[in-house]
Amino acid sequence: MFTPRPAGLGETGGVRGRTASYLRGLFTGERPVPLWMKLILVVPAITTTIELHERRGLALAVVGALMWGALLAAMVRGTDMTAWSRAHPVVDSAVMVPVTFVALAYLTHLALGWCALIGVALWLVALVLGRWRRRVVYRGRAGIG
Repeated sequence: MFTPRPAGLGETGGVRGRTASYLRGLFTGERPVPLWMKLILVVPAITTTIELHERRGLALAVVGALMWGALLAAMVRGTDMTAWSRAHPVVDSAVMVPVTFVALAYLTHLALGWCALIGVALWLVALVLGRWRRRVVYRGRAGIG
């Protein structure tokens, strides 16, 4: 007749379900992030900073190192970033400015002023979209609209 599917191929309790549950627990703060997963960002932090120094000079390498250091400190600290992000939406989205600035300076040959301007513009767009999303979620929970 038919052969049953092997376990782990799509069932809720299978491998995919357990993996999704594990990852969801990491992002919601229900499960602590393992130290190896936090420290895995050290390698790209170091290599990107060295490349920034070679491509754009010492000043931008220092900015990149400060950005990576802040991100790594937040990761290693082990707090629930999701709850903090919800409580501080403006500051959370402001992280986009230095990350975008450093990424554009690293990947392109744009002037640093343009990189900063694009980073700030994307932050403003993120603020508007975040405010709109929170309003839609609030209206949905309140039964409005």
